[in-house]
Amino acid sequence: MRSVKRSVKTKVKVFGRSIPVLAIVAIVASAGLVSAALLSYYGKITMTADVKQSVLVDGEDYTWELTDVISEAAPGGETFCFKHTLKNQASVPATVMLVTDITAVYDNGDPMDSEGVTTTYLTAPVQLKATGDGTAEWTTEMANSGDYSVKLTVPSLTDRAGISIPTDIALKDITDLSFWKKVTSFGTKGRDPCVVLAIDANNDGTFEGDIFAFLDADKPDMKAAAAEYLGSDAIILIGTKFTLTGMDSSFSEFDALLSGYGVHSVDTDMGLTTEDSLSPWLNTACGAIDPTDSVLAVMIEIGGQNRDNETVYIDDITINDDTYDLEIIPEDTPITLQPGETLDFYICYSFAIDIMPGTYTITTTVVPE
Repeated sequence: MRSVKRSVKTKVKVFGRSIPVLAIVAIVASAGLVSAALLSYYGKITMTADVKQSVLVDGEDYTWELTDVISEAAPGGETFCFKHTLKNQASVPATVMLVTDITAVYDNGDPMDSEGVTTTYLTAPVQLKATGDGTAEWTTEMANSGDYSVKLTVPSLTDRAGISIPTDIALKDITDLSFWKKVTSFGTKGRDPCVVLAIDANNDGTFEGDIFAFLDADKPDMKAAAAEYLGSDAIILIGTKFTLTGMDSSFSEFDALLSGYGVHSVDTDMGLTTEDSLSPWLNTACGAIDPTDSVLAVMIEIGGQNRDNETVYIDDITINDDTYDLEIIPEDTPITLQPGETLDFYICYSFAIDIMPGTYTITTTVVPE
């Protein structure tokens, strides 16, 4: 033990100075600790991205408030449709859903039930109309393409049903006008559907006429009836000639521009004018109707004195370069947009004929699935 103590106290000379051995051991140990430290990382990579919204509504992101404005009082029984678009900017598919919320208040501001309002999402701006016991409804019973078609029924000679698509095209510029139809029943009388063109004969940008009221009215004086139910506007009816001889086994195309169907025009100047095809009106002025007048709606209808117990399915309406495939987009149903795809859709707001007066707010939210 005595020799160990002496060795610990031993001093050595370093650079001419005497240094205890213990001090040298401490220095060496300290140096060893420093050299054993580890790196916490080898480098850093930072990325900054200006991220954009993948799916746009009407070309805008979620910060924009989009509105559909009905610029007039909305009486019960009316339907108003507005066009919108969805666009997927991503390089991968994107799936969304349309969700509807409806609130309503009385004129005094008190809340009330929103019953009587129907919101429908469509691939075409279609409006359905029926009078009497006639019906016009969306159906999946059969279709020429896709899943849906429009089913028109008229139980008696006093009923009428139709489908209407708003347009804005000069009469002379119509180059294609057709649809696919399937007649599945008719009674003692039956005819193919008629096409009715709503003509803006006074060029004020609106069609003031009531087509169904005119067709159903007694018309001993055609000019007077036109003045009463069509005002300063006019209509052209296509397909009034042939009586059905049997039901359709499948969908067939009705080309309204072919000759032989029987075509009538009605206006306050000429009353009733009859031709074999639409061609004369496309090229020559006839009474109040000029080829440059705008066609503001195309209606396909059945009913009246020449049809009873008739049922017909309508699909795939073509007006020039546009084909309306008559599909519904069910609420809360996933819609998958492929990369770069743009989808046009229409929101149609329908108000029941006996709806309670008040203010109705209908909100459609496009949400990720």
